[in-house]
Amino acid sequence: VTEDVIPPRILLVAQPGEACALCEKALHGLGALVDTVASIDKFYGAVTHFAYNGIVIDIPTKIKALSDHKDLVTSIMGRFPVIQVNFDRRSGRIRALRYGHHERTGALEDMIRETCWDSPARKLRADERKPLHYNILLSTTRQFDPQTLIRTVTLNVSRKGCFIVSY
Repeated sequence: VTEDVIPPRILLVAQPGEACALCEKALHGLGALVDTVASIDKFYGAVTHFAYNGIVIDIPTKIKALSDHKDLVTSIMGRFPVIQVNFDRRSGRIRALRYGHHERTGALEDMIRETCWDSPARKLRADERKPLHYNILLSTTRQFDPQTLIRTVTLNVSRKGCFIVSY
């Protein structure tokens, strides 16, 4: 009996060109699902709409994004497994380095297998959560019968939802 293996969904952040094409080819060769974006606006849009197992970011693209949107890029990169890549024009190869782990560089394919394959897919909230606490009466029936009400409270609130705590 073989288990169905769900391929990782990877967000590639790279300017169009040779390095981007090589990364896409390597990722597709692993069987990964790949979305490619070239701007920080599309980067943010992607991570708030889709769940990713990891992010591959081209270092020159990252440097440009950091100069314009440092806090946003740092925040996003701190929440996902990130592999930074750099295209070596002399050898025509891509060097990969796991973000936050300076001890080792290696092949992009190996890094994806080690870092992203088993990582749970996640996405960012599009709306900020606020620590607001509201009292709520939660009904266990559609009729909102006073006999079945449960007293609850919100833990925090955003435009699109809230966490509810009951005891």
